[in-house]
Amino acid sequence: MGAFGLGRQLTSSRPAASASGTARANRIQQAHLDFLDSLRQRGLMAAAGPFRDGMDATLSGLCIYRVGVEEARQYAAEDPAVQAGWLDPEALTWWFRAGEVRLPGVP
Repeated sequence: MGAFGLGRQLTSSRPAASASGTARANRIQQAHLDFLDSLRQRGLMAAAGPFRDGMDATLSGLCIYRVGVEEARQYAAEDPAVQAGWLDPEALTWWFRAGEVRLPGVP
């Protein structure tokens, strides 16, 4: 049984997210979602989504990429929500045993 590594990104919210006006906030959020969808469509992302019910309200979500950690950092930096100062990504390599995690396109 082999091990597989995926780029993983935790995102933390920054105060700038809540300080944005509604119209601007809506545009940034939609651009963020569109960006994540484009990564999915290109086969670069396995899963992404926000956290709920966490003890740390600044920890906002998780993206699991099908690329190495350096490439994951590059994509995270291109996210409109990161560029707007809303999210502060931290990219890490996540190792797991083959068969423990079932994601489309991951052995």
